[in-house]
Amino acid sequence: MTRPEWFQDLLDKAEADERERKEKWDRIKADQALGAIAVLEKRIDEINQLADDETRLINDYRSTQTERLNRQISWLSWNLEQFIRSTDQRTIELVRGVLKLRLGRPKVSVVDLEAFKKVAEREGLMRTKPSESEPDIGAIQAYCKRFGYPPLGVSFTPAVVNFSFSTKGESNGEDERNKTKAGSNGNPSESETAQEQTLSGQK
Repeated sequence: MTRPEWFQDLLDKAEADERERKEKWDRIKADQALGAIAVLEKRIDEINQLADDETRLINDYRSTQTERLNRQISWLSWNLEQFIRSTDQRTIELVRGVLKLRLGRPKVSVVDLEAFKKVAEREGLMRTKPSESEPDIGAIQAYCKRFGYPPLGVSFTPAVVNFSFSTKGESNGEDERNKTKAGSNGNPSESETAQEQTLSGQK
């Protein structure tokens, strides 16, 4: 049986209305979803900002407190250095750690290569590589030790006696802090902090 035309038009209109209502409803839900995402993104930004602020405060606190404690360590280590230098001992073993004095190595550096080359070939102070030759630091140090002065074009820094100490942790000395520094006289300056890993020694 064929449906009347007016009836088919009614059905088509009803289907079209249903599709329109569904599309409108989907657009509303989509817009609401975007609104929810915007709210969540704002909350994420707030959390990140709060975390950044807290991290900054923590880092400032750590830096301030560490610097304060390091100044105390620097002062105490300076006194330890003066103590061992007042004795004739090179190593002092204590219950909570060890103090040491060790003679470092002299330092040489070529500051004028052209002037250095004038004597380097004659004295055997150059080391030859496959493609080039370069100053032989070991030979230069031997030259300084033999003659008591550096060759032409070379800067020489005599060896100094370095102070170092190690503290024994709660693990019977396995957890140790080692610090060494070359050459100091007098009281440590205000700027000295525990970030320095070496305590100065005297020539």
